[in-house]
Amino acid sequence: MPTNTTMRALAIGPRELLSGLSAFGVEVRHATLKTEALKTVSEIRSNQEKKPYAIVFITETIVSTMDESEYAELMGTDLPVILTIPDLSSDNDAGLLKLRTLTKRAVGVDVLGDT
Repeated sequence: MPTNTTMRALAIGPRELLSGLSAFGVEVRHATLKTEALKTVSEIRSNQEKKPYAIVFITETIVSTMDESEYAELMGTDLPVILTIPDLSSDNDAGLLKLRTLTKRAVGVDVLGDT
């Protein structure tokens, strides 16, 4: 990846919920379904050389509909970093539960469990 490149931020979710982020320089892409979100992330990863993104925010409601393999695909292994953000209709800690499951499977222990 080029070294003198401005990295971008992207938010994926309902436009009406995320549109305010554009005032802070965050690009917003409308999506309400997991297929739309996965397609968007796939597209930006394939164009990372031309138009690099450092971080992508996705609403918890979308992430909560993904199974483990879809979530693992979404997270990827390189840039952009994918972060789950709460929205008005999301379950409490939906993103944390997905992360906990993947971490337990990778490490073998629930390191994010309650103490």
